[in-house]
Amino acid sequence: MKTLKFKCTLLSDVMLSTSAATQGEQTSLDFIPGNNFLGIVAVNYNSMTKEEQMEIFHSGKVRFGDGHPADKEAKTRSLHIPAALFYPKGKNACDECYVSQSYSREEDIRRNGKPMQLKQCRNGYFIFQDNEGIPVPVAKSLALKSAYDREHRRARDNMMYSYESLDQGQIFLFEVEVDNDSFAEKIVRALIGTHHIGRSRTAQYGLVKIDEATFNDVSSSLKPIDTTKGLRIAVYADSRLIFLDDAGQPTLQPSASQLGFDGEIDWTLSQVRTFQYAPWNGKRQTRDADRCGIEKGSVFFVECNSVPPASKYVGSYNNEGFGKVIYNPDFLRSKDDDGKAACHLHNAEESKNTTTQETLGGTPLLDYIAASKKNFETECDIMAKVNDFVYEYRRLFSGISASQWGSIRKIAMSHPTKQGIINELFDKTEIRHHYPSPNDNEECGKPVNVGYLEHGVAAKEWQKKGRKEILRNFIDSIEDARYVQQAVVNLASEMGKISTNNGKN
Repeated sequence: MKTLKFKCTLLSDVMLSTSAATQGEQTSLDFIPGNNFLGIVAVNYNSMTKEEQMEIFHSGKVRFGDGHPADKEAKTRSLHIPAALFYPKGKNACDECYVSQSYSREEDIRRNGKPMQLKQCRNGYFIFQDNEGIPVPVAKSLALKSAYDREHRRARDNMMYSYESLDQGQIFLFEVEVDNDSFAEKIVRALIGTHHIGRSRTAQYGLVKIDEATFNDVSSSLKPIDTTKGLRIAVYADSRLIFLDDAGQPTLQPSASQLGFDGEIDWTLSQVRTFQYAPWNGKRQTRDADRCGIEKGSVFFVECNSVPPASKYVGSYNNEGFGKVIYNPDFLRSKDDDGKAACHLHNAEESKNTTTQETLGGTPLLDYIAASKKNFETECDIMAKVNDFVYEYRRLFSGISASQWGSIRKIAMSHPTKQGIINELFDKTEIRHHYPSPNDNEECGKPVNVGYLEHGVAAKEWQKKGRKEILRNFIDSIEDARYVQQAVVNLASEMGKISTNNGKN
């Protein structure tokens, strides 16, 4: 068997719609399906011998892999973020990330005696190398198109469409596995060069250039993954997976044998996402039957004693790129008993902002645009944190009156710095300059904490259920001190709207 490696450079925008429908919102895939590369080779179908046709296109012995986004200097092919990675609500995956199979919700009492609320990582591609996850952004554009009325030489009425596409200039890496080495050279000759893929190829879309490339695969091993239920074999879906049952119908619950093992799938540990679409057959100019399968990034855990098989493909339609898996990848391992992921994910937003500065910088106008874009993205992130806080803690803070939140808002507006807000709310002290009395036994000259939330009638309400610590943790979570004032002002405004003066608990 021989593995051929290529890079695909987009010479123009490429339209790869997630649906074959022509009505409704049109969104683009963030990868290039392997059947696009199969189609490039299939252009030479009639010039091939019967043996070549059967071997390359119909036997499953030649498998055209999906193209994943890559940086220009990438040495490792990127992968879709695993569905087994979770991060605490209100934070980013780059700050704190857990692997679901090693995290026990029953044993977690870190947040006020309760388990954390974890959110699943679902979007994005990362280069996993040396326990580091480097994000690879996928740039897209949206264009409005109208059908043309040839008779009246104008846009046709009620025929306006919006199309999302992958931006030109991006690079995608893919592999082609050939069981019979004698066909490798023919496939390389057919792929190398400029081609058209995707929709609207007769318009301005779809021009790509394919060259040979060298890159590494993600690290994995035969050693099983340690989970809360013991050692399990992890099966990560590098590409989309399609399985058929005994009746030939698509199934979303494959057996362990279909994954290459003699054992049982542990569904309580597995994280599976699904997809459905109707493929378009260009030769017959019609849609084929719907395909239902397992989405990229899904993770199965199998209980068995056998080692992973040599084959990297499972299920059906392997020749079109479906079915590629990775056994026991290192990025699914945990580094300690509390389930924290051994792999550290870098901040995708920071990488995107850095790329924007490098791309747009150079003139005062472009520097201003880049800075404005970064500020806008940071403000959106802050508002998302505020909304998450309100959604999660609105009931917990029901004992805090609207006037209390109004005072906090006033303090935040009067203190533009992060340290000033924290000091005024929590850490402010003053020296008592009076002698003890029956009503005040504090010693003269002793510093007393007079932070707004540390004294007064409402102090007891803020101490209940860890409310004071939760608010402080929110303020500390704003890394850029320039935006702390904005975050606290918005939070106090939103919480004040939903607060009630009664129902203290």
